[in-house]
Amino acid sequence: SQPLMKHLKALEQQYGNVTLLSLIELKETSHEKAISLAFGKVMGEVSNPTYHYLPFDFHAVCGKLAFRNLPKLVKECQEDLTKFGFFVSNLKSQEGVFRVNCVDCLDRTNVAQSVLAFRVALCQLQTMQLISDDDCKACFSSIDEEQQMPFQWSQHLDKKFKSIWADHGDALSLQYAGTQALKGDLTRTGKRTVGGLLQDGMSSLKRFAQNNFADVHRQQVIDSFQGVCTVSSDEKGISAASAAEGSLPVSSSRGETEYPDK
Repeated sequence: SQPLMKHLKALEQQYGNVTLLSLIELKETSHEKAISLAFGKVMGEVSNPTYHYLPFDFHAVCGKLAFRNLPKLVKECQEDLTKFGFFVSNLKSQEGVFRVNCVDCLDRTNVAQSVLAFRVALCQLQTMQLISDDDCKACFSSIDEEQQMPFQWSQHLDKKFKSIWADHGDALSLQYAGTQALKGDLTRTGKRTVGGLLQDGMSSLKRFAQNNFADVHRQQVIDSFQGVCTVSSDEKGISAASAAEGSLPVSSSRGETEYPDK
């Protein structure tokens, strides 16, 4: 629990109140349940009212293409959304954030954050008086009822927002998992499609291969760039021997890599 508390205190210092929205599965047969129970147990021992733990089994509520239930997620978060508010320069300040996670914090997390963020975006436009209160309510109603956005401007905003969000989700997923984000069609269009399901299947197979055969090497490269690369004692011995024999590559004054003769 100490690493978690350190993490939470850092979030509190920077953002204020923190709602920990966990999208991990809770059903008995799920391999994720142990993670969810452990997370809940640790958060149950935290008495600080600044932190609010909010479990929401995304797959149980929105699985099997039941994404019409996404408004239930918003309903669960509405109290904290209202409490935290949102930032508008010179008009409003924000009092807290949602820390959203699933297991790998990619696909479910991306969908959940996009749903919450779009509602906040509409509220920001309302506060800046760029849209009326009635227009904002009409947009919320259309979202909750899974209907087309009621105005031409809102349809354009909806399309652009989802496209930008999906592009960012794909960029993060490519860096972390080596594929585009799953459920990208849902984030991009608001609906699941046959093409999206097929793409998710291909991405899942690619992730399986990369997780088992490429992740170790990729992590070593990332660690090296960040200056936290570790070398085992055997590797140190080999490197030292190679350096002594003059077989290691060195950088020349021209910036080119040269391999000195033994």
